[in-house]
Amino acid sequence: HHVFDALKDVRESGGIVRIMHYGDSQIEGDRMTSLIRNRLQKKFGGHGVGLVPASQLYDFSFSILQESSENWYRYVLYGNRDTTLQHTRYGPFANFSMFTPALTDEAACDTSTSSAWITFKRSPYSYSNTKTFSQCRILYGYNKEPFLNEVYLNDELYDADIFSSSSGIGEIKWKFDTPQEDLRLVFSGRSSPEVYGIALDPLQGVVVDNIAMRGCAGNYFTSIDEENLKAIFEKLHVKLFLLQFGGNVVPNIVESYNYYENWFYRQIIRISEVCPGASVIVIGLADMSVKEKGRFITYPNLEKVRNALKNAAFRAGSGYWDMFKAMGGYNSMPSWVFAKPPLAVKDFVHFNPKGAVIIAQMFYNAFIYEYNSYESHLANHSNQF
Repeated sequence: HHVFDALKDVRESGGIVRIMHYGDSQIEGDRMTSLIRNRLQKKFGGHGVGLVPASQLYDFSFSILQESSENWYRYVLYGNRDTTLQHTRYGPFANFSMFTPALTDEAACDTSTSSAWITFKRSPYSYSNTKTFSQCRILYGYNKEPFLNEVYLNDELYDADIFSSSSGIGEIKWKFDTPQEDLRLVFSGRSSPEVYGIALDPLQGVVVDNIAMRGCAGNYFTSIDEENLKAIFEKLHVKLFLLQFGGNVVPNIVESYNYYENWFYRQIIRISEVCPGASVIVIGLADMSVKEKGRFITYPNLEKVRNALKNAAFRAGSGYWDMFKAMGGYNSMPSWVFAKPPLAVKDFVHFNPKGAVIIAQMFYNAFIYEYNSYESHLANHSNQF
């Protein structure tokens, strides 16, 4: 009920409730997250797309049009990892970006000045509440040299400042008198800070961040520098984590998934350590089909993976929402693929945009049902006195 308390307070007293939606390719491009964000912001207030990386790896044009100069260096924890990196300060996206290459502690900075930019513009496809934002926050750290940051609104210089070298997490923040939809950030210096994310938020209401990680099983939180994560989550005031993983484990068929249950349990515990007081809801994996004798059937091990996620969630005291059961359970994916119009793509794994809206609405319905039950309980309890 921690997040329900926060949602009730934000509607009555203001402030921000931040929800971080982590997941694999099933939420890539703001699929599912965008609908959940839209519904929550309509009910509790808020606007803006939330936290985004300096350099987008996936097409995010449905919710916001983001472009970055080509000289951003992106350092990732999983996938094509730079093994020369001497730390694990990857931040909430499990990556960070720099406009100059990361250096070892012994290496000297280049004496020349580099510059890089990022632009944000409204998307013609996004929900109306996502098109604008009322504050911008840059989360950065560990810059060996001072750097200049400039912000432009509608191509006019709004602010500029020089930020000194640092050995910790810093924040650059602007609050705008009116909601904005066109922003340009320019960074200049001999050495870049590590940029962990840029938050495009309201002044009050709900924020829902989309953090998609293609090919990931969700077992990376314990691999990120603990103090780095804690410092960033404190600045963001995160109240809820949605963890949507498991699909990338299914193709690896083994007898037991106790190992995955233990891995995932440790991830939830780490989240509770670096962000105490935040709630966690695990969203189980969707049905996935494999072709056998000309028919598409559910992977034989899928329910074992589903149970591993559920057991990990309950062991850690978290909520669990069974997406597999909600969409129809065993052998349900073909009915989504062959629906008219189709609701999933022909890999029999991923929802298409129409299907993502439907399954996200199912999750929202379940979530808000529990919230309404919570409010009814509070009302009944107060009436007794």
